[in-house]
Amino acid sequence: MLDAMVIISFSIFILIAIQLSNGYDFTCEWYPAKWRALGELKNCYGRQISILNPKTIIESVNGDKDSTYDDIEGFWIENEVVNYVPEKVTTFLPNIKAFGIDNCGLKIITKDDLKPFTKLIRFEVHRNELQYLESDLFTYNKELKFVTVFDNNLMVVGDAILKPLPELTQTQFEIRCLQRLCISRSCVVGMQKQIHDHCQSEQVIIDFKKRIQELEDNCLNNV
Repeated sequence: MLDAMVIISFSIFILIAIQLSNGYDFTCEWYPAKWRALGELKNCYGRQISILNPKTIIESVNGDKDSTYDDIEGFWIENEVVNYVPEKVTTFLPNIKAFGIDNCGLKIITKDDLKPFTKLIRFEVHRNELQYLESDLFTYNKELKFVTVFDNNLMVVGDAILKPLPELTQTQFEIRCLQRLCISRSCVVGMQKQIHDHCQSEQVIIDFKKRIQELEDNCLNNV
């Protein structure tokens, strides 16, 4: 029932919002760095990024439309402007294992955003403006072992969000309804129940519906 309500609300929001398809030249700085539990990876660090619209399509990296970077396994953006996850990242970076967006104003992330990242092992979103994480967010990311989500504005987390992840052994959630760090599979299983018990309350739904209405009103005012 909760997921159906949220899907309807977001559908209304998306229909109201003006969505433009934009080509974008993505700027990467390349250098190795360590990811916790993964060791040292070669990374693309996004620099001078400003993605304000959904459906922004990466059409080149550092001005190059033709090259792919098979040796790059980490993708990290921090202290930039990324309201939405850009499309076609894996056209140029096909082997991303670690994905992170930190303090970039990210407003929404869906399973379709993560679908191209089939090799993903580590996922981190910190200090953004997310309101909701859907139950099916990680549908296409079965290899995930580490998920970290904290300092966002999350009101609702789908109660089945961790269930499709058989390899998940470490996760950290710091959200209004739950704050917990897990470093074992048994702990992750217990966290699934806590999300169901504590993140699906009527008050959470009421607060979330209010926020959706605010977003819809803002969109109407900007049309």
